[in-house]
Amino acid sequence: MCNNNISLETEIGGYLELDLPNYGDPFPNSLKFQSGRAALRAALEYANIKIVFLPVYICDAVVQAVVDSGAVVKSYNLDDSLYPKNLPDSIPKKCALLYPNYFGLCDENIKCLLQHISKKKIIIDNSQALFALPDNVMASIYSIRKYIGVPDGGLLVSTELDFKMPDNEDSNSLARMKALLLRMSYSARTGYLSYVESEKTLNNTKPLKMSRLTNRLMASIDMDAVKRRRRENFLELALQLDKFNEHKWLIGSDSVPLCYPLLVDKKVDNLKQQLINKGIFIPTYWPEIKSRATYNSIEYRLLHCCLFVPCDQRYSTYQMNTLAVEIATALEGEK
Repeated sequence: MCNNNISLETEIGGYLELDLPNYGDPFPNSLKFQSGRAALRAALEYANIKIVFLPVYICDAVVQAVVDSGAVVKSYNLDDSLYPKNLPDSIPKKCALLYPNYFGLCDENIKCLLQHISKKKIIIDNSQALFALPDNVMASIYSIRKYIGVPDGGLLVSTELDFKMPDNEDSNSLARMKALLLRMSYSARTGYLSYVESEKTLNNTKPLKMSRLTNRLMASIDMDAVKRRRRENFLELALQLDKFNEHKWLIGSDSVPLCYPLLVDKKVDNLKQQLINKGIFIPTYWPEIKSRATYNSIEYRLLHCCLFVPCDQRYSTYQMNTLAVEIATALEGEK
């Protein structure tokens, strides 16, 4: 039986564990939960929020966290710059507006939003922007595993909520490691079903403390190197692919992108399949919005006409150049 009262830092001797560097806690001013959606639910429950304004273009996990908190969802659309459309002049009491920092590239939109709506009414969903600084809003929410290889983990930063962490710790991290180890040992294809099963275990949004395993793995990552490589890779892709892009993405001086979103003037299903055949996997954000997206809206085009090209720290700028050539060749072949 595991004794959770023994500190990993004070235990001495015994067999060796994984030999990982320890750079210390990279997010010392955050509250650490088992997932971003659990962190969101915790914030909503603590603030006693009854209505949350959510964008149509959002994953169902966020919608579920809002529903699980007991709040009601009201939807809003985006304009072509991904800025909210048709917002109320003011956000009523016990209500909040959630805005995602899409792809880690919407810092300017957030600055504009903060000039028009009280910070105390805003939740910034930084699930796709792990390194974005919090903006002294009601809450900033982060999802760690979208940027680094950990089994789970979410962060909550708030100067508005004097929050008490839950007593119980997430105990499922060890089981979720299987997908990461299969990916490392074999391939993404081999580990994909395990990854899907791991994701299902995070559907329960009841807030729990982040596991010690995830905390330790997180401390082993050189976050400065992650930030530097992602920015370099994004810029290399932009250099090669901006000429095909229907949207001009502006990377701020502090922005660390999730991916390079390549928005084109056609549906990309065939392109994705061509790339999959070459071992290039492009995610879709988010198929569940299909019934909510109006034809030819920005939500519709992001769902059907966008390639979310990986630019993460696993790859060199040389590999990004090679990837860009493959994508450009595929695009030109469809003309």
